[in-house]
Amino acid sequence: MQLTAVKPPHEQFAGTEVLIEFLTNGVAAMGADPLAATKDAPRTPIQPSAAKRALDAVVARSRDAGPGASGGHESPRTGYVGPMTADGHRETPRLGDEPISAKRIDRNWNELLQEIRVVETGVQILTGFLLTVPFSSRFAGLSELQRSIYLVVLSGAVLTTALIVAPVAFHRVLFRHRARPWLVEAANRCARAGLVVLGLTICGVLFVVFDVVAGWFAAGLALAFGATTFVVLWGIVPWRMLLRLSLEDDAP
Repeated sequence: MQLTAVKPPHEQFAGTEVLIEFLTNGVAAMGADPLAATKDAPRTPIQPSAAKRALDAVVARSRDAGPGASGGHESPRTGYVGPMTADGHRETPRLGDEPISAKRIDRNWNELLQEIRVVETGVQILTGFLLTVPFSSRFAGLSELQRSIYLVVLSGAVLTTALIVAPVAFHRVLFRHRARPWLVEAANRCARAGLVVLGLTICGVLFVVFDVVAGWFAAGLALAFGATTFVVLWGIVPWRMLLRLSLEDDAP
């Protein structure tokens, strides 16, 4: 068995002492702070990449296109964007002359759909009733004037159906074309026109039925009563409330 001689401690750590002395001398040469040289050295700014600059430009453009936190412009994901301007930005979506947010557009659209469903049910029932009248036994006994009035009333029912269902056709044609603000405005106009024609059609139905059953005088009273009812409930009452709200908004 071969034994290895153990070196004395001062010989074992001789190399370590040399290394410590070397490091100490280097630190003394640099000064008290070893990092002073790196602190005073000029720093070269990191230049952003082309992709980062392009992303920043897109974010800045999207912020400038809308009113910010007030909520007029939405990201393209929502599908509500305005037309392009001359400088390449998107205008804020508008409903008429008023800027409008995506949430308000969705709320208005859903409310219009609910109203259209209510009106469409009544129009379908009325149109179905009018279509069955010529096949009844008493239709042959109507006078020429009564038949003419009936045809006018039937045409009004068909026109009402066309106006009420028109927003559905608009939506199908413009589906995924980001035209929801225009759809809301067009559906609002069609719904108003449809209500007017529907009121006239119902008044005409009252006149024809009362004329056949009770004569001209009763038909005239029924026509006047129906027209007055629709004008008051569908016109005067909401317009008075609208006028009151307008006066409250204009008040200081």
